[in-house]
Amino acid sequence: ANEPDVRLKSVNLLGWMFTLPGRTISEPFRPLFSEFLKRLTDRVVDIRTAVVGHMKGCLLSNPFRPEAAEII
Repeated sequence: ANEPDVRLKSVNLLGWMFTLPGRTISEPFRPLFSEFLKRLTDRVVDIRTAVVGHMKGCLLSNPFRPEAAEII
């Protein structure tokens, strides 16, 4: 999506899903997770900041989750 507000809403929705306590990112969601991480290089600062915030929450909820290496 080329619309910053749509990208931000998508990042917030996916970030919420990925930071649910006790959850790991299952195989069907791997492509979404990869796209989510690509938003770290988005041209809009608010989107990059949102991704960082969600990834922080993701690691704080479970620092030993299988995806931790990808997040870091």
